Amino acid sequence: MWASQLYTVSSVAVGSWLFIEWYLWGLNWLFYLFHRHFLITRLFHPRPPPKSIGFRWESFPNSPPRSFELLKDLIIHALGSGLEPDPSSSNERVTDKKELDQDLGFAPSIDFIDKPLPYDHPKAKDFRENHSIWFQNCRWQDIYRENHLEWLCAVLLNKSLEQVKEEDKFKSKEEAILPRLDELVVVYEKRVGTRIADGYNEYLSDKTIKLFKDPVRVSHRPLTLSYGLAWTSNEIIRQVLKYKGFKLRRCSNRKNGLKYFLRIPDSWKKLPSDQRPPAMLFIHGIGTGFLLYSTLIHYLAFSKWGNERPVMIFVQPHISMEIFSPAYFLPPDETQLTGDVKEVFDDLGLHETGVEILAHSNGTVVAGWIIKAFPKLVKRSCLLDPICFALWEGHVCYNFLYSTPKTGLEKLLRFGMAEELGIAFYTRRRFNWPDAVLWPHQVPGFRDPKRFIVLLAGKDAIINSSRIRRYLLESGMEDAFPIPVDASDSSQEHEEPLIQVEIDRQDSSPSSKKDSSSERIGSGGILFDPESAHGETLVIGHPFLKVITDWLEGNGIRMNGDPQ
Repeated sequence: MWASQLYTVSSVAVGSWLFIEWYLWGLNWLFYLFHRHFLITRLFHPRPPPKSIGFRWESFPNSPPRSFELLKDLIIHALGSGLEPDPSSSNERVTDKKELDQDLGFAPSIDFIDKPLPYDHPKAKDFRENHSIWFQNCRWQDIYRENHLEWLCAVLLNKSLEQVKEEDKFKSKEEAILPRLDELVVVYEKRVGTRIADGYNEYLSDKTIKLFKDPVRVSHRPLTLSYGLAWTSNEIIRQVLKYKGFKLRRCSNRKNGLKYFLRIPDSWKKLPSDQRPPAMLFIHGIGTGFLLYSTLIHYLAFSKWGNERPVMIFVQPHISMEIFSPAYFLPPDETQLTGDVKEVFDDLGLHETGVEILAHSNGTVVAGWIIKAFPKLVKRSCLLDPICFALWEGHVCYNFLYSTPKTGLEKLLRFGMAEELGIAFYTRRRFNWPDAVLWPHQVPGFRDPKRFIVLLAGKDAIINSSRIRRYLLESGMEDAFPIPVDASDSSQEHEEPLIQVEIDRQDSSPSSKKDSSSERIGSGGILFDPESAHGETLVIGHPFLKVITDWLEGNGIRMNGDPQ
């Protein structure tokens, strides 16, 4: 009798709890749907254009307008990247002799303006083939003059060609923009070694990539599978960080300022300022927040090296699927972020000790901002899968947002990241590419592998790692380990921008057929793993992860056996 009553009571209790859970789950979904509708309405609700017409428009509301001459210089220097100066030119290939840091990278050459490249020059051919990626990989001869003008209007001014023409009607001849854009097209002609045909190709009207003008593409995703996973994984790592003495802080110099985890060891505080090791700044990339970086964060939190210095881990809700964060739609621009970092440096007294930077993917853009703002404070930098170099080539933009995903990894990147609401808003409406570019001649210790290293993955589906490697080599860096020339210099297929140059394994070269247990010491700052994808080198057990931590600890670039 008592057993049946107990069963009845327990059944009612279980049923009640299940009903409550179901009811709350329904409210959760209802709240989620209303919140998502609010965010989408906020994202797509049309806003009137600003009253004062500048050279930046709605995409950069918190940034000061840029002068056209500054944007023009940016394009010209991008066109000159990778070109050797004429020996008789007065322009020096190396950095200024008065510059304190003699290990800065080489500045771009602009000699091609006075001495245009011939049509059959390898650099001219290479540029023609790769620049067409902005026009969905059409043939170069199909890109007419007004197609280039249309693209420049979108890239530099965030306006349509028709809008620029209409505005020029009410401007004086000196203030008109279109003639100056046409002068920029002439500079392009000198770089590619041929004249661009007049007219407008209607076929390219819907194929030209106009990042801030094109629609924002968003894919719906379930609350639990996507945002629930992101929140759970981040919360677990947050609790681990708090357990290891990290505290969550927020910069106070502006509303919704930078949030970061910080731990300052007591032993570091007791040291004289001239004996304190530099602080470590870790900046993650686009994704679910801390999940991909759990191994690196574990190292920073638990290792002896990480416990000997201040460690600062950035929190970036706008690229971490933190949909309920107030900063979800408020990605900081360069001025805001560097202002936040300056506040941290001032509060902690890091102007005396300096900092070291470890950044991955989109985090390298933020790292670039810090490097440019505080070049004398940045002692060492390690950039993993960097997207901040040569952004004018278009591979990052096309591969992440416009290409047709084919492999499972590419589909995961597109659905799981690129078309997530907050990330899509950031990449298509707030990613300020002129500020995002990091030039080699701006990086302290660029040519010194003790101070600056870059890790590239040969099967990266976002950046064209082979071209970035070549760009870094032309700017003064060297490979840490030898790579076969015939493989690394292979040309990229024009029809498929996602193709990464396949590089033979090191064990296929005679020089590397040795005992796999022998230690190899890298001589340059470029680490290239031909068999890894974007972010794969951060996975636990990957050999390059050990190389990174050894480098951080001051042991140089070392690897047991072949660099795979």
